[in-house]
Amino acid sequence: QSGCCDPMERVGRRVFFDAYDPGHGAELWRSDGTEQGTRLVKNITPGSDSSYLIGMRNIGGALFFTIGDAPGRQLWRSDGTEQGTTMVADHFRGREWTDVAGTFFFTARDDAHGVELWKTNGTAAGTRLVKDIKPGVVSSGPYDLTSVGRTLFFSAYTGPLGSELWKSDGTSAGTKVVRNLVPGHGSSTPYDLTAVGHRLFFTARDATRDRELWVSDGTRRGTRRVKDIRRGASSDPWNLTALGRRVFFTADDGTHGEEPWMSNGTGAGTRLVDDVEPGRVGSSPYYLTRVGRSVYFFTDQSQVHGETLWKTVP
Repeated sequence: QSGCCDPMERVGRRVFFDAYDPGHGAELWRSDGTEQGTRLVKNITPGSDSSYLIGMRNIGGALFFTIGDAPGRQLWRSDGTEQGTTMVADHFRGREWTDVAGTFFFTARDDAHGVELWKTNGTAAGTRLVKDIKPGVVSSGPYDLTSVGRTLFFSAYTGPLGSELWKSDGTSAGTKVVRNLVPGHGSSTPYDLTAVGHRLFFTARDATRDRELWVSDGTRRGTRRVKDIRRGASSDPWNLTALGRRVFFTADDGTHGEEPWMSNGTGAGTRLVDDVEPGRVGSSPYYLTRVGRSVYFFTDQSQVHGETLWKTVP
C-alpha cells in the first residue's frame, strides 16, 4: 500500500518508497530489486502509527523527503540506513524545495522569521536561514523555487516592494530582488517560473496590470517582457513548458482564444503554434508536457472531437 505524492525515488541502484505493514504503519522502505534487499529503512514514528511520507527527491546521491502534515511537516534525509536517516529541519513548508548546483534550498517557518528561504547540506548543523527577506515574524513566503544554472530564482513578498522576482546564490548578500516590475508597493506577482537553458521564463504584471510572458538572465537589464501578446489586456500565459531553447505555453491573444503558443525569448520569435479551435473561444490547452522533441497537451473545447490529446511536431 503506497502513500500519495511522489511515492518512489531512485538513488543509485536502489529505489526508495513509502509502504505499509501492520507492525510499523506506512514508513520508508528501500529495494535493490531482490526480495532479500527489500526492507524497512527506519520506523520513524514508533509503533504501528504511520509517518505520512509526502514527496521524495534525490539530491546529490541522498534521499530527501518530508513527513507529517502542515504546519508540522518535517524535512528528512536518508542514505538508506537506519542510522543515516535523520531529520534535517522541523516546520518544513509545503513543496517549495529545489537543488541548485548541489545546494538544497527550501522554505521553512520558525518563530522568529516566519516563512523564509533556507538551505541545507543535509545535516542539522548545515541547515540555516539564507535571508530574512521580510524582517520579523511576518513572512515573505518564497514560492516557485526554480534552478537556472547556479542561480536560484523565486518569487517573494516584501511590504516596500510588493511581490517580485528574486534570485539567490545561497548567501544573504547574494539574495536580492532582480527587478521591481511594479514600482512602489504594487506587485508584479511572478508565476510559472520555468528554466529554459540559461534563462528564466515567467509570467508577470507590469505597471499596466496586464499579465504577459517575461524572460530574465538574472540581471535588471536582462529582465524584460517578451511580447505584448494581447494589447490593452492580459493574455494570461500559463502552462509554461520548456522544450530545448523554447518555451511552450497557453495564452489568449484576444482573436484566437486560448491556444498553444511558443517563444524563443524574442518578440519576433513568439507566435501562435496552431489555431486548434478556430474562433475566439479557443481550445484551452492544458497539461502541457515535454516528451522527447514534442510537447503533448489536452484540449476539451472542440465541438467535433471533445477532449483530445495533441502533440507539437518537431
